[in-house]
Amino acid sequence: MEGDTIKIFSRDTGIGIKKTDYENIFEFFQQADNRVSRSYSGTGAGLTIVKNLVEIIGSKIEFDSQPGIGSTFYFSIPIRVD
Repeated sequence: MEGDTIKIFSRDTGIGIKKTDYENIFEFFQQADNRVSRSYSGTGAGLTIVKNLVEIIGSKIEFDSQPGIGSTFYFSIPIRVD
């Protein structure tokens, strides 16, 4: 917890994201590995859905990533304590 917010993160040890792909990673059906014979499954919709939900609560999703090492996605949620 940081002040009036809770910081949530998700870290993986996947293929990572190249800097050249950063701009498009939150677009529907985009994946870091778009080859037909890729080793990872999925539709490429998950990050777009999460980004939209995070923005609905008034936050912004951010990430750090290194190809071959993995990625960390994070956002903050404002909290109210009465």
